[in-house]
Amino acid sequence: MKPPRSVFFALLILANLVWAMSFAATSVATRQMSPIFLTMTRLFVGELCSFPLSFGPGGDTLPLCQHVLSRALHS
Repeated sequence: MKPPRSVFFALLILANLVWAMSFAATSVATRQMSPIFLTMTRLFVGELCSFPLSFGPGGDTLPLCQHVLSRALHS
């Protein structure tokens, strides 16, 4: 069953709020740390959040990840 459009609209609004809040959080955080450290921290946290998405059920890697990894290793 397909979710109603209101769910997609709510997710779009949520993504927009998270995106907008990152600018305010960045301006506050740069008072405490260097911009390079802040950027590396954001990348690290993003990678930690997205790493589990690269695995399918049972721990198998997803086909897209297999394709990208095989091309990277064999080129």
